[in-house]
Amino acid sequence: MDNTVLYDLSYGMYAVGVKDGMRECGCIVNTVFQVSTIGPLIALSMNKDNYTCSLIEKSKCFSLSILPETIDSQVITDLGFQTGKDKDKWAKLNHHLFKELPVVDDALGYMMCEVQSQMDAGTHFVFLAKVVDAKKGDSGKPMTYAYYHNVLKQSAPAKAPTYRKEEKWVCSVCGYVYDGDDFENEPDDYVCPVCGAKKEMFKLQ
Repeated sequence: MDNTVLYDLSYGMYAVGVKDGMRECGCIVNTVFQVSTIGPLIALSMNKDNYTCSLIEKSKCFSLSILPETIDSQVITDLGFQTGKDKDKWAKLNHHLFKELPVVDDALGYMMCEVQSQMDAGTHFVFLAKVVDAKKGDSGKPMTYAYYHNVLKQSAPAKAPTYRKEEKWVCSVCGYVYDGDDFENEPDDYVCPVCGAKKEMFKLQ
């Protein structure tokens, strides 16, 4: 079977909001889709090891913010690349509460969802949820997963015959590989062309 066919499936970029008691928590997900106009119902897929996943299992509800292409990279950094077990992911982000759950201020729209059922999908749980309220936000284009990675430079895996080990500057936020000639002499205000992370977020690998 040619598994590369799966690479052409389309995904979005969304911020999920939940609460751990009174503490705000959440994460970034890319697999959300509407499954029915009656309800309406959406499906959300989330890794079982994600702390937010366990909170959704307990509370049976979550918020969903639809991220635009112009979203501040800090949103993806803080919600997507650290655990909420011992950190306040929302502390530095512009957000507000919608039906008591955190949502991103600059989202194209956001919704409050109540879990109706969940399916065990091996490494993930798929939550079937009813949208109980929703509100339009800013105008713009929704960020897709393809857009997020459209300038990533793919390299051969270590066990491939074409693999060549070489030093490279890599964005620690999204994985973008710098393709210029002299990263160290880039101006101090250089940012990652994919996620907008600052120059200091690049690591030599």
